[in-house]
This record gives sequence, structure tokens and C-alpha cells, in this order.
Amino acid sequence: KPNLEGYQLSIPSLGIVAPINSVNCADYNAYISYLNQGLIHCIGTSAPGESGNSFIAGHSSAETRSPYESIFATLPDFPDGSEIILSHNDKTYKYIGISEKIVEETDISVMNQSDDTRLTLMTCWPVGTADKRYIVTATLAESN
Repeated sequence: KPNLEGYQLSIPSLGIVAPINSVNCADYNAYISYLNQGLIHCIGTSAPGESGNSFIAGHSSAETRSPYESIFATLPDFPDGSEIILSHNDKTYKYIGISEKIVEETDISVMNQSDDTRLTLMTCWPVGTADKRYIVTATLAESN
């Protein structure tokens, strides 16, 4: 099972930089706890650079008094074709955003594995609610 402890995600076009923790996303309490510490990678989804879907989530708005309580608030402003960078030590994975969509909060199909090498980002939408989920999908462009 991939573990993204020590990884960092950055989206330069949105000024987002945050640490990533891997967590069992089926454990709601752990999921919420780790969201307050940065972004979360759902255990059971792919690691960066691996074939499949690496799934990462973050808060758009929360009353947690955490520096990450609104880390993905600007995700809906993500310009198509922008870079999303995952880095760890001397390893860097650059993804290019290819699509955005809004799904129901119960739609877990966005976590499904795929045949390509993709990254899926998720946050609550609209900002200030937990009614739906805003999804950005990106494909691996470069790794070194």
C-alpha cells in the first residue's frame, strides 16, 4: 500500500502548497483528523508515478482553526492545463490538469483505479458547504 507521508503537493497557479498524509479514508475520524494537518491521500489508491489513480483530498472550508482549513478553497479556479506537482525528497512528479467536474458527495467513483497514470483532487463544493464535491483530474506529464 503506497504511503505518501513526507510528500508535498503544490499548485503554482493557485499558490497552494501543503503536506500530504496517507490515511484509511473509510475511517471517518482519521480522515477528518488528517485533513486538519494538510491534504490526505487515500490508502489503496496509487502512489505518484504509478499506473492507476492517486486520490488526494483537502478542505475547502472548515471551522478547524487549522492552517489547512481552506487549502483547496480556490480549487474551482484551477486553470485547465495547469501543473500540479507532487514532491518528496529528490523525486518530483508533474501532473497536468485535464478536467474538472462536480459530483454528489456520495459519488466515490472518483476514487476508482484507472489504466492511466492520473491524480484526482477533491474538495467540498460550493465553498462553505459539504453538499457536493469538486473534482480535478490530472495526468502525469513528467517525473524525475
